Order: sequence, then structure tokens, then C-alpha cells
Amino acid sequence: MKVTNKINTLVDNIAKYKLCEADDLLSTSKDKQFLLCQSCKFTDDAGRTFHCTAYEYAYWAKDTYAQRMLESHMNEKTKAFMLGKIDKIEHSGLTYQQHGVTYQNPHYDMSFVLKNLSTKEFSLLQTIVGQDNEKIKQATPENYQTISFTATEYENLKKILEPHEFKSLTSFFCASPSKTIRDKLQFDFHSLITALDTYVAHDHYTHYISQNKDFEYYHCNERLMAVGKAQRDLPAHIFVLYIIRWVSDCNLSLFYEPTFFEKAGSALRIIENDIDWHQMMSPSSDLGFNYALTLTGNHYPRSTTLTIGGVREVDELLYTSRAVIDLETIRRFDEMRIVDLKQSRENLSPTVSQPGLGY
Repeated sequence: MKVTNKINTLVDNIAKYKLCEADDLLSTSKDKQFLLCQSCKFTDDAGRTFHCTAYEYAYWAKDTYAQRMLESHMNEKTKAFMLGKIDKIEHSGLTYQQHGVTYQNPHYDMSFVLKNLSTKEFSLLQTIVGQDNEKIKQATPENYQTISFTATEYENLKKILEPHEFKSLTSFFCASPSKTIRDKLQFDFHSLITALDTYVAHDHYTHYISQNKDFEYYHCNERLMAVGKAQRDLPAHIFVLYIIRWVSDCNLSLFYEPTFFEKAGSALRIIENDIDWHQMMSPSSDLGFNYALTLTGNHYPRSTTLTIGGVREVDELLYTSRAVIDLETIRRFDEMRIVDLKQSRENLSPTVSQPGLGY
């Protein structure tokens, strides 16, 4: 295989969570240090196009097992090279394009940056919310466009700005710019955590029963499909959680064990013979339009009717309870991956030995 083809294959395997294939490629390549350090253009299942190394993508996606596998093939020189790369990612983010829009974020963590604000607008934002937001307070005109905010921080920031929008005309100077700033805080990601949290928080079933309004179930349905649309945007290693749980009966607690993905590798090869799960994230998929996946081993189907006292009434309670489980599981999983990033830095630093992992 030509070197260029090897590089393309390596990054494509990492982006699509084909770790066994990537491991085999590196194990049989005498030029693997060169392959690990080369950047190339590739597109993941969610339609994000990058130009970077395989490790940079794995680090951005918070794919712990891909990082550990790649690290196991690196010599000290390559580790030092990658440490410089992730330092740059943490400082400036990793650039990619999705659906014609360019993004630059440190990780897939539902974060956004204040890149849409001018220096003058940022100074005004700092004046308005600086006392309520530590990140905004400590930011400077030189670095405010590179500081990342999580989905929760994004929502809190917009809530802080809300009171300033509805002040009287005597406060027009603050009200109008505040709304302009709030409108520019465009969230860059379809946040799965935010979508699940929104679905759970609205308590759709009880609200529908108490109000008996058809439009509330319609909105419930739309919020449910928002969960599915957010799932389409997941990096492959997170999407795999749903696929493995969907076709197996493994306990959810296994997701938190260090060896989960080690064991999941062989299971994925079997699953891919029967299910084209990459197709489920493609533009032609019904995910997010007719159904959403759940970690309870089933899926949320879209429904056009709701019968009071009938089966759909029970189903709605069931879907909400599933979403609660999903929300807690994904939150814990993401917290684990954030901790794992610190381990990655230690692994790339000099004189650090790494435990062996199977793939």
C-alpha cells in the first residue's frame, strides 16, 4: 500500500472507530512513526471534514481507546511531536468544516467560543455579565475568541443576559446591545446532553395530561427528534455505545469499566456484519426524523397520535424514564473522557510507561 493511502486509511479507521484495523496497519508498517505524524483531509460519519493527524482527531473527539492504541505505537520523538499538537488544540482548538460552516474547538464537548463577537461587543458583554461568569471576567480582548464554553455554560450565559433584554426604555442602552450579543451566541454543536436534558426537564407527559393540548405533544415529539438529530452528530466512539446496547443485553454499568471498549471491539465486528451502523448517521438516515436511539436497549419511535388512557400514554412515561437514564449515563461517560485527556498528556510526556490494552 502506498504511503499516502496508508495515511488516509489510518485516519479514516480512527474517525470511524475501526481500531482493530488501525492497530493492524500500524503493527505491520515499518514507517509507522511517519504515518502517525502526517496530516491529511478526511470526513467522519457526522460530516465533519478535518485536516489533521489521526491522534489529533482522537484527542478532539475524546476517544480514549483510539488515543491509547495510537500512543502504544509512538516512540519518544513522536510523543513529543503530538504533545505539541495537543497543546495547540487546547489553546486554539482544532479546525474543521461541517455543512459549510467552519468551526474551531478544543474538543467534541458541546462547547462554543465567542468568535462572533467583536472586541467592542465582548467588552460590553464583560460589563454586563462579568460579575456572574468567571470565564468572561478573566478573559481578555486578546484571548476571548479562543476560550471554550460548555453547553451548560452557554445556557447559563444566555439566561444571565435575558433580564437585560426586558428592561424599560430608560435602560435602552443596555437592553438593545444585550439582545444583539445574545443573538450572536450561536451554539456550534447539536448537544446530546442539552437535547436529553430539555426532553426530560419539560416533563412532557404530565404537562400534556394536565393541559390536554395537542400542541404540547407535538413539541414533545419535536424535542424527542432533537435527541435523534444530536445523536447523528456524535463521534463514532460515542455512537457505538448506543449500537452495542441496542443489539445486546449488557449492563449499563459496564460502560464505565476501563475494559468496556476492549471487549466491544470484537462485538463491533460481529455487529457490522448485520447492521450498517455508519449508515444510521448518514444524510439519508431516518435517525432524528422517525426515531431516536436509547441506551435502554430499544429506540424512541416517532408517533403521530397520543391516546389518553391508552398504550401511548404508558409509552410516553417509558420514553421519559429512558431519557433520564440516558442523560445520566452520557454525562458520566463524558466526565470520564475529560479525565482521560489528562492521562493522555501524561502518556505523551517523557519517561511515562503505559499499561497495555487489547483492541
